[in-house]
Amino acid sequence: MRIDLLGRPGWRSAAGSGWLEGKFAPLVACVAVEGRQPRDALARLFVPGDPARAGDNLRQHVRRLRLATGHEVFAAGEALSLAPGIDCDCVSAPPIGRRTLCSNAATSSPGPSSRSSRR
Repeated sequence: MRIDLLGRPGWRSAAGSGWLEGKFAPLVACVAVEGRQPRDALARLFVPGDPARAGDNLRQHVRRLRLATGHEVFAAGEALSLAPGIDCDCVSAPPIGRRTLCSNAATSSPGPSSRSSRR
């Protein structure tokens, strides 16, 4: 599966394509550029507020992304990393500091990944 984050964020695979909306693009970008990230740290960064609910909310984001794309985007484990077979255009882009890259997550409106066709 290919994830494009430079330009309008989206995904494409043999099964279909769609746009990444809300916090999905910054979440994938943070993990793609920065590499393996602890789930609890990402939960606090991307789902601010109640720390007890942050982990559940992150799990729901990961689940919705999997359901929308039909692919496991992240490898299983205590830390998130891109799953094998996920190609992301921002990996070869110039390095960006984590704070700069992930700072948009708090201001992004939440929204599911669309299954609609990209045109």
